[in-house]
Amino acid sequence: MGRKSRYKKYKAVDPFCVGSRKRNLIRLEKVFNKPPNKEDFEQKPPKGFIELMSSLKEDGVRKEKKAEKKKRENEESMEDNGGNRRKKKKFERHHWESDGQYIARVDRIATNVVNKEKMDILKSGGDKEATPKKLTKEKERKLKRIKKTAAEAKKKKLEEQEEYVKAAKNEQMLDSLEKEMMKDKVLFGEVALEPPTITKAPRKGQDVVKPGQRELLLKGLMSADQSGTKPTQQRKKAGQGGPDSKSGQKKGKRRKDMSALEKSRFDETRSSVIEAYRKQKKTTRISLPLPDEDLR
Repeated sequence: MGRKSRYKKYKAVDPFCVGSRKRNLIRLEKVFNKPPNKEDFEQKPPKGFIELMSSLKEDGVRKEKKAEKKKRENEESMEDNGGNRRKKKKFERHHWESDGQYIARVDRIATNVVNKEKMDILKSGGDKEATPKKLTKEKERKLKRIKKTAAEAKKKKLEEQEEYVKAAKNEQMLDSLEKEMMKDKVLFGEVALEPPTITKAPRKGQDVVKPGQRELLLKGLMSADQSGTKPTQQRKKAGQGGPDSKSGQKKGKRRKDMSALEKSRFDETRSSVIEAYRKQKKTTRISLPLPDEDLR
């Protein structure tokens, strides 16, 4: 950057301006108090906008020149002959063409014509003048059969696609329904104080008696005493496979539904069963070693 040019600063508004400054102020008062020019109010367009407009103008001029050149060439190619305007032949050499340009143009036109004729022959399937051959009956039948099989295959394919789409939709619908069924709808403020009770056994579940559901020994002894037979014989008669099976067992009467005689018999059997159970327990306790005894 060059050095800035120095200039005098006129403090026209300074009320304390005295001496030579004051004289210059009085002398140049008209210069300072001039009205603003028109250019001061007008905003100058940016440089980029000016360049864009100039390029657009240049493009327009270029297009006009191109159109004029084309028009001039057309006018030159058309010659007046007794008032009748005729187009100049393609294979005539233009005055602006050199030998190489003229030969290249003629060669290009000839190759285009040859290629066009070849394509026409290929499209027609032979010579243009040759009449189309009539198909024999066998060929016609074969052609019909091929068309029929193609149509059937297309129809079958469409049907398969429709079935596939329908099956996919049904599967999607079933999945959504299953999800809705499995979803647990919990109301607002609902509290579960205990787990749900299963009222029905699963369909594919095995009928296995669990430890908590087995019958008591006392019950088996009572039933054996009442019948007067051994428990194994009773089970065989009832057709039971083991002690845990429930099939073939009859439900007994409740005590409140029994008569006085039945009640007395029931009490006797119960007392006898309890005594037998106590004796059995005593024998098991005697047979087991005490913790203080030496097991060696």
